Amino acid sequence: MEIVDKAIDLGTNYFKCENYGKAKEIFVKTIKLTRSYSDDDNIKLRHNVGAVVSYNDKSLTHHPRYIKLLDNLAACWEKLNDLKRALNYSDKMVQLEPYNLKCYIRRGKVLQKLGKDKEAYDNYRLGLRNAKEAYEKFNIDAPKKFIELVSAQKAKAKLRLQSQVPASKVSFEKRTIIDPLEEQARLASVKKPRSSVAAMHHIDFIGQLPLELLPKVLQGFSPGELITISFVNKTWFTRIFFFPQLFKDFKLDSKTYKHCNQFLQFVKKLSRSVNKRSFLTSVTIDSIRYSSKVPSEESKSLQLLLTNLQNYYVNRLILSIPNVTTQHLSKYILPQDNFITNVKELSLVTILRVDKLYEVNALSNFKNLHKLELIFETSMIPINSSVRVEDESDSITDPNWSKNLKSVKLICAQNKVKIFPLSPIFKSSSLIWDSLTDLYFSGITFDSESSTFEWLKRFQNLKILWFENNTNCKLESLLDILKSTVLFQNLQKLTFREVNNRTKFNFDAFRANPRNYERNFENLTYLDLMGTSLTGLGLTRLVNYLDANKFSSLNIGDCPYVILNRLPNEANDLTFSTAHFFSKFVNLRELKMHMLGTINDNSVNLLIEEVLSLQQLKLLDLSLNPLITGVSIYQLCSKLYEVRDSSPLATLVIDGCPSVSHITVNTIKSKGFVNKIDCVYEKEIWRSFGINSYRYP
Repeated sequence: MEIVDKAIDLGTNYFKCENYGKAKEIFVKTIKLTRSYSDDDNIKLRHNVGAVVSYNDKSLTHHPRYIKLLDNLAACWEKLNDLKRALNYSDKMVQLEPYNLKCYIRRGKVLQKLGKDKEAYDNYRLGLRNAKEAYEKFNIDAPKKFIELVSAQKAKAKLRLQSQVPASKVSFEKRTIIDPLEEQARLASVKKPRSSVAAMHHIDFIGQLPLELLPKVLQGFSPGELITISFVNKTWFTRIFFFPQLFKDFKLDSKTYKHCNQFLQFVKKLSRSVNKRSFLTSVTIDSIRYSSKVPSEESKSLQLLLTNLQNYYVNRLILSIPNVTTQHLSKYILPQDNFITNVKELSLVTILRVDKLYEVNALSNFKNLHKLELIFETSMIPINSSVRVEDESDSITDPNWSKNLKSVKLICAQNKVKIFPLSPIFKSSSLIWDSLTDLYFSGITFDSESSTFEWLKRFQNLKILWFENNTNCKLESLLDILKSTVLFQNLQKLTFREVNNRTKFNFDAFRANPRNYERNFENLTYLDLMGTSLTGLGLTRLVNYLDANKFSSLNIGDCPYVILNRLPNEANDLTFSTAHFFSKFVNLRELKMHMLGTINDNSVNLLIEEVLSLQQLKLLDLSLNPLITGVSIYQLCSKLYEVRDSSPLATLVIDGCPSVSHITVNTIKSKGFVNKIDCVYEKEIWRSFGINSYRYP
C-alpha cells in the first residue's frame, strides 16, 4: 500500500509539472502492481482505509487505489488529447464502482470534451440516481461537493441541449411567406431593452471610477503590477500616478547596479508627482528589500541607494549584502540623513569587521528603530589590525536611541563569528530599554562576563527571550542568576537551546529562593529547553515554579538527560515524572518531544495513561523518534478522541518515524482522530530557519 501511495504521489508530481507522458507510464506500472494483490489482501486493505468493501451481494475485490489510478490515467490521456482512451478508462471506472460519483465526474468531463452533450447529461443523471440508491440501500453517503458538482454539470449539459435546434425539425416546418412591410412594423412595435448586458462588460473601471475610490481599488497591487497596467492607455497612466502613495513596497531582489539606478529615477518621478499634489508632503515608502545579482556590484549599488535616498522616508529596510562589511556600511551612511533616521524596521545580512565597532557606529544613525534584525554570515579582520577592545564607552551615547526598540534579533554563523557583536550596546547602563519586549540571540560567542547574564537586568519588560546555539551560554548560569534576582516581570516565552550537550545538571531547587523563581516565571506560557543538559529530575523541579493556569506549551526535544517515567525517582536523576507534570498542567496545548532518543511505545503508553489531563492539547510533536510504532500512535489518538467527546487533536507531527506505516496514518485520518498529520518519512532535520529555529546554517 505504501509503495502504491508513493507511486501515485510521484506520478501526480509529474502531472503537475505537465510531464503527462511520464505520469502516464508511472500510473500504468502502478496499475499492474495493484493487480498482483490477491482478493483477500485487497479486501483487507479496503477495510484498513475505510473504503467500501461490498454492495450487499457484490464484493469489491480490487485495490482501494485502483479507481484513483484509473482516474489519473484518464486525466493523462485527456491532457494528451486522446479522448477515446480517456473515455474507455472512465467507462471502466463506472463499471467497477457504479455508486462512486467521482467516476461519473471524469466520464462526463470527457464526454463534454467530445461534444456528446446528450451522453454527458445521461451520465450525470445516472450518477445522481445511483448516489441516491447507494444512500437508501447501503447507507453510503456521497460527498456533498461531488453532488453539487454533478448537479451543476448536469444543468449545464441540459442548457446546451436546449439551445441546439435539430435539423430535422427545421426541414419539416411549413414554409410561410413574410410580407416585408408587415414584418418591419412588427419589429418596430417590440420594445428594445433599456440596457445592454454586453455594454456592461466594457466598463472602464480605472477610467470612470471616482478618484476618491481609486486608491481603495488599487491598494492591493504591487508597484510592478501598477506600472504594468498603467501602460494600458494615457488615462490609466495619469490616474494611477496621480496617487504616488500606492507605490509602497519595492522588492529589489537580485538586482544589478543599472536596476538600482532605474529604481532611483522612478522614485524621483514619484517625488515630482508629490510636489504637484497639495495634499501630500513627501514620498513615504513602506519597505525596500534589496539584494545584488552581481557580487562585485554589491558595494557600489548599496552606496548608490543610501546616498540617493537620503530625502525619502522608508519605514522598513531589508538589506541582504553578504559581500559588504560593516565598515563599508558605516562609511556609506550619512549622519543626520532623513532616510536613515526614519527607518523603523531594519533587517541586515552582512560581514562583521572584528577589529573595530563599525556595526555600533552604523546603527547609531538609526534613531527611530522599532525592530532590528542583524545576521552576520561571517567575520573578517585585516592582517595589520588587532582584535577590538570593547568598553561601555564605545556604546551609543544617545540614551533615547533604544527608547522605541521593541524587538532585537542578533544572529551569527557560529563557526565564522567568534565574538559578541553589539555587546557594548547591551551592556550599556545609559540606554533606555523600556519598550523592548522581544530579544533573540543565536550563534553568539559570549565572553566570561556576558555568560553570567548580569547584563539582562537592564531588560525588565521582556516578554520573549530566545537563546539558541550560543557558545559559553548555559541554562544553568541563567537559572543561577534567577535564583537571587528577579529579572523578569512579564516574561511569557523562554527558549533556551544549548550549543551542545554538556555535563548534566539537576537544578538544585533546595538551594534556591522559591519566591524569586515564582516571580520570574509567574507569566510564563511557553518553555523551550530543546537540547539542554537539564535532567529529567531537574525539569520536574523546575516546572513546580510555573503557574499551571497560564502555562500551555513545553518543548523538551533532543534532551539527552530526560527519560519519561510515571513517577519521580530520586535514585535516577534522568526520570521526568509524567504523572506529576500532566496532573498539574491540565491546560497544556502544545507538547514537543521530538528527537527524544529514549521514547518508545512504553513512553507513548505513559501519555495514554494521562489522556484525561490532555483534553486541551492541540499539537503533539513526536517526530524523529524511530522506536515509536503505529500501534501506540493509533491507540493514543483513539483514546484522546474518546475522552475528548469525539473532539480531534488539531495537529500530530510524526515526521521521520519509519515504524509508523501509511496504513496507520490513513486510518487515523479516516477515523477523524486528528485534523492534520505531518508524516514525512524522509525528514532528518527538525530545525527550519525562521520557522522554528534561528540557528543560522
